[in-house]
Amino acid sequence: MICAWHYNMRNKNEALDGFKELEKYLGTIRPFVEKKHDKPMKLSVISFDREGSLTTTYGAMRSLADEYFHKQGYARILTSAGDSSISYRIERFWRTMKECVRASILESGLKDAFFFDAVQVFVYHFNCLPTDSNRIEPNVP
Repeated sequence: MICAWHYNMRNKNEALDGFKELEKYLGTIRPFVEKKHDKPMKLSVISFDREGSLTTTYGAMRSLADEYFHKQGYARILTSAGDSSISYRIERFWRTMKECVRASILESGLKDAFFFDAVQVFVYHFNCLPTDSNRIEPNVP
């Protein structure tokens, strides 16, 4: 099941806080998802680029985020620069979201200060799109 979720940050050093908020959100929807799909929901693998906001890939040091992910038991996949094969779907989603949000702001005549509000509206509409995973009967359009 694909579902978009967003967390507004001012700096990349807030990424771990954003991830913890994602975990809280997943905790709130867990009962509904598990009831619908009759299987346990678990976030088990996380994919990162090597920018360093959530990982430390040098030496024996571990960042706070590395310690947190290790303690929680998450498997981590680190992508290389320019390797879009692993993260193609998420990169495509980000491009689509930015294009749609920018078009919405330009069309509405609003100022850039409403960018994050437009992101929230986009994510809401994206999650409402009909897909096989969110239809009551998957074979019925």
